[in-house]
Amino acid sequence: MLPEEIELKLLRGKDIKIDKDIIIKQYTINQILDDIGLDVYNLSIQYIGCTPYDHRILLYDSGRLYTEISNWELFLSFVINKNKSIIDSMKLILDIDISKYKAYEVDNKIYLKNNENDNEIDETKFLIIQEIVREMCGMNIKIPSFANKTALIYEIEKYKRRLLKKRNLSNVTLKSLISSIAWNSYSIGINKIWDLTQYQLYDGLSSINKKDKWNNIMFGIYTGNIKQDSINLNKEQWFNK
Repeated sequence: MLPEEIELKLLRGKDIKIDKDIIIKQYTINQILDDIGLDVYNLSIQYIGCTPYDHRILLYDSGRLYTEISNWELFLSFVINKNKSIIDSMKLILDIDISKYKAYEVDNKIYLKNNENDNEIDETKFLIIQEIVREMCGMNIKIPSFANKTALIYEIEKYKRRLLKKRNLSNVTLKSLISSIAWNSYSIGINKIWDLTQYQLYDGLSSINKKDKWNNIMFGIYTGNIKQDSINLNKEQWFNK
């Protein structure tokens, strides 16, 4: 879970300064659609926010399990190989030229350093950046754990079959998210929602879902279908997230 200060900055919709060189940029939906392009923005987010778990099929097909590579190692592979997409992504989302960062190894640990201004990115800093970016764009998915390697491989192969049969494709899109929130909120509406950031949209959806659940619980208590002592009301308060 992110510190409350970071969550408040995300909710405020302003850029988040990580250090003297790195600023996580937050864009409104208008800016994404009109100035950047949705496909370009999504690709940039995916390159910075992706984990080995997100690439588990590609890794599996290449003979590796996603549990054998860390988030930092995956990111380093993009940077060291001078992947153009990661260079463009870092410029757009973090406002830095990652091509100026070189890899160094100290005590068997690799870090990146910009020799022009001495700024450094180590694994800890990257994981903080990645967590913020994933939270910012609703990418935070709980990664499952497995009792053994056999169970892990079974689940990967099962997921691969679902993809091939297109059974795992989500119907949730940015369009559906915007539409649902706009028509669910009298204070925002379809004309104002475009000035929100993606994080604000996901946070709004979370609040709406929580409030709907609270209303259903209250209705159940009032009608006698739910026993009040069976519910932790403090935990279920709609403004608790």
